[in-house]
Amino acid sequence: MEFTVQDIISLHVSISFNGVKHETLHDKLAQIERSQFISGIVTSDTFLQYVDKHIPSLRLAGNGFKILVYRDLIELIISTQIENMSEVHLSKTNISHEKLFAKNNLQKVNVDFNAIVGYVLGRLEISYDATKFTLGLNLRNPDTHYHENMFEKETIPTLQSLVDESTKIQSINPEFKTREVFLDRQADVYYNFHTQKPSHQNKTDAVIFSGLINFENTGVQDLNLLLDTYLNRINGMAEKLMGGLKANA
Repeated sequence: MEFTVQDIISLHVSISFNGVKHETLHDKLAQIERSQFISGIVTSDTFLQYVDKHIPSLRLAGNGFKILVYRDLIELIISTQIENMSEVHLSKTNISHEKLFAKNNLQKVNVDFNAIVGYVLGRLEISYDATKFTLGLNLRNPDTHYHENMFEKETIPTLQSLVDESTKIQSINPEFKTREVFLDRQADVYYNFHTQKPSHQNKTDAVIFSGLINFENTGVQDLNLLLDTYLNRINGMAEKLMGGLKANA
């Protein structure tokens, strides 16, 4: 079993920092150039920003993605399942999965994401080393079917050898955290593998992964490099852990 780009359900990236006042955020971002972005349309919820901290003060909505700016967070979400907001209407994305996660499309989104991050942090006078970077990924691989929907006890020693002796299996899933090096940076990494079993079937039909990587932000990010490296890391773990499941012949 191997996860690929085709198995991505959603990709999530965020830059977090110490929160600023809504008024400050609005004033600092008021002069942003709407025309400088190549992959989406910028909107600003100026009349709502003082009401609810969960409403973004700035939003770049594109086909299959959105970039949201809050008082303590800049967030990028990429998924064919999200809804996109333009200045005039709300609609489902119409881009295919293949085009959305193609390297050239991710590169366009990457340019705009880095531009917004640089602009916001610059206007708020926040240095990159005062921020934290989080990369999250949700995957579903339907190519391998298994006899059961839980990892057997033989998996536990394998998992402990990957992390340490104090690692414990939570529920029926190999769910664990590690402290490791990711792209030459110390990172806190969370892994969660489990299987999916439809209610009308006796056998599982997919392996599901959800995970997060947290590390200090060092500046401009490369989404394609991050995604490729992360998928390789996940597949390395999956190859060792899937031995605890019995695949169908």
